[in-house]
Amino acid sequence: MDFKNVNPFRRARGWKGYVERTLSQSATRLEQMETALKNANSAHETLASEHATLASEHATLASEHATLASEHATLASEQDRLKSAATAMFSVVLSSLEQDSNWFGKNERYWYAQRGNQLRILRIPIHLEPPAWLTGRDGDLVAMLASHGQIDTIEAALLDEDNNIGPWEQQPWLVDRLREMPEIYGAGLFLLQMPQAAVKSNASSADAAERFFEVALAVLRRNPELIDFVANALPSQVVTPSGAPEVVPPPFDEPDTLPPFSVPAEPRRNSVVFVHNSYYHFNTLAQALRRRGWDALTVSIESPDSPQRQFYMGEDLNLYHEDRATRRRQIREFLRALPERFGALHFCGQGYPTFFTENVEGSAKRTKVPWDFFELRRHSVTIGYMPSGCMDGGRQSSIRRVSQNVCGRCIWELHPEVCNDAKNGAWADTLDAVCDWVGIEGDFVADERKGPKFVRGPVVTGLDPDFWRPDLVVGDAKRVPREDGDILVYHAVGNIKTRRGNGRDIKGSTAVEAAIEKLRAEGIPLKLFFATDLPITEVRYYKAQADIVIDQLNYGRIGANARESFMMGKPVITRLIAEQPFPLPPLRSVLEAPALDASEATIEAVLRKLALDPGLRRTMSQRSREYALRWYAADECARRYELVINRVRRGLAPETDELYPDFLHGSLAG
Repeated sequence: MDFKNVNPFRRARGWKGYVERTLSQSATRLEQMETALKNANSAHETLASEHATLASEHATLASEHATLASEHATLASEQDRLKSAATAMFSVVLSSLEQDSNWFGKNERYWYAQRGNQLRILRIPIHLEPPAWLTGRDGDLVAMLASHGQIDTIEAALLDEDNNIGPWEQQPWLVDRLREMPEIYGAGLFLLQMPQAAVKSNASSADAAERFFEVALAVLRRNPELIDFVANALPSQVVTPSGAPEVVPPPFDEPDTLPPFSVPAEPRRNSVVFVHNSYYHFNTLAQALRRRGWDALTVSIESPDSPQRQFYMGEDLNLYHEDRATRRRQIREFLRALPERFGALHFCGQGYPTFFTENVEGSAKRTKVPWDFFELRRHSVTIGYMPSGCMDGGRQSSIRRVSQNVCGRCIWELHPEVCNDAKNGAWADTLDAVCDWVGIEGDFVADERKGPKFVRGPVVTGLDPDFWRPDLVVGDAKRVPREDGDILVYHAVGNIKTRRGNGRDIKGSTAVEAAIEKLRAEGIPLKLFFATDLPITEVRYYKAQADIVIDQLNYGRIGANARESFMMGKPVITRLIAEQPFPLPPLRSVLEAPALDASEATIEAVLRKLALDPGLRRTMSQRSREYALRWYAADECARRYELVINRVRRGLAPETDELYPDFLHGSLAG
């Protein structure tokens, strides 16, 4: 090392400066730490003082609580003694006022259900231990309403040892007594009420809500007239995660907004309300039913800003409101009047057998009773359902077995949180409990879709022949650019981002694209218009320009795209599987479809054949329109719907050969 260039004094000064700066920084940090420590000690002393104060207050409150609890127990015991004495005294008073044959107050206790100025009394013999899944309204409130002349009608029914009830019978004499002697008979309603059930010890267990659901459904299917008493029992059977009892579910949480007890669904003319949106199906069918003299209304509770709106055509009445309280009020008002106006209700939407979001459920563990729909069943409103796809009421294993394993091409097979046997089967069981009939609209007859409630062919999926007319005028803004001689192929997939991936492609779109590229390379002038997430009001303009429509290549049944294309007179290529489980014959709406059958493996050859044969395309176009008019025309579907409702109301199975047209053409598949 060369020491000639080293300045020891400069290095010493530098080192000294470094040491001084470091010491200064350390001193500053030390002062800051000492200040923080002083502050912490001060805060600790304050908190310790506050803790001591709170501890003293807690001890005082605990002592007061113990005293109050003791006083409450004493008062409760005294209340029970006084109530027992009053009850005995009431029986003596009553015996001097009523004949021996009168049931009121004679070895019975009562539960009450009240709606507006109507009261129902469930009579329970004193020797019976009533089931835990029944509870009445607060007797204090009922007695107050009765003694103030706010009860105009009273019905009573007797609960027997098998937990069945007899008929509800009018009790005008009791109404008269309440008006003549409100203090005595109002007190009687209070004194003779069955004690409210305490919250069950196992109400907080994980399966408490499931247990109650199963019991409630079993009871309501056997005896829907008990619905008020079952709904009022929920708080004693189930508690929330926070430990509080569940609340009475809507709409029974506000009984004054419920329909009157005795309003049967006997409207002056045929009538139906369609609930929740289903593409254009409900709108189209409602319009056709009106032409047959029906009162038909479509209703939604979905936000106008919903991203799914592009797939709908609107509704006659939307009960949605951004304010939750206003929305619930609007729903209650509509529900209250529904049985007087409508004799039938038809809905769609997996997990949505309800107007109330609180009752919506899409889980394998069923805990949400569709209370409002069961109330409508109590009024004999005929309830029908339209599934939307295979998982909607069909177990995955069942669909796989009857569909030539279409599940193997579906992305949802890889997502058990979306599609699994337990979840789909639970929904199928709910449909069986809620619905009088289910129209599967040509979908697969899985094990869960068999039985006397099901209609296999198309009823609700009608089309307006004028809306879907072949000669639709297309404006320049919606014209698809194409060269002279191009053969335009229309293919469509909604929600493609979620329905295709991981090698799964339920519609076979990848095979369609590959086939078109291959045939273009051969010199066939094909042009693909791939529609994804187009508004339903616009798809017809693009479909009208198509020379060929390719629908699904895996599922095997007639979907909306194919139905619309048939009505517009388009040659259609799609997968056709008409076979049904033994002993059912092949499904006629598929067997007679004038489409070319193709799979992902055969689409190239089938498309080549159709593209090179203009004569075949013309023949298929003519047959497509004829087929659609016979199977899917709105007026024809309205005739079928009316026949189904009439049969269900007469106690007949809805499915009948009378629903469907005579044989017209055989399939073009070959």
